[in-house]
Amino acid sequence: MNKGKIKELKEIKESVWLKMPVEIANLLSNTGPLQPAGKIIYAECDARILHEFLWDVRMMLYEKDTNYNCAKQFTMVLLKYFQKKFSGLYFLKSVANVIKLVMEGINECKESTEFLEFVDEFILYIGRISMWLDLLIPWHYLNQTFKKHARLRSRNHY
Repeated sequence: MNKGKIKELKEIKESVWLKMPVEIANLLSNTGPLQPAGKIIYAECDARILHEFLWDVRMMLYEKDTNYNCAKQFTMVLLKYFQKKFSGLYFLKSVANVIKLVMEGINECKESTEFLEFVDEFILYIGRISMWLDLLIPWHYLNQTFKKHARLRSRNHY
């Protein structure tokens, strides 16, 4: 059993539950092309997409005709893809490290109940990360800017 890695994942989840991780808050001070808005918006989008994919995996595991090994392989491909994005593109190393921990734990799973426990805990973790990222986005001002741009664009016909 993977009880040590599950316990670690639960502790990490609890550590980000009530307080925004410093690494996420620090995204606001990034500079460079499309920074900080681009990195924050894209990271939130990817966290949400990963969250949604994991819900689909979770639902698959409850279907009696699901091939456990296929579900496990599919999940590993997804996690590897998003781990690279959070590490290399968004520089959210702690999120990438949690994904790595989950991959290691899932890789060691011998039965679907263990796998499901990892998926359940990680859904909660990545959902909370998505929420913290979303809170950094000034949606009202962003929407007002888009509305202003749409009005200007309609006058200039471009």
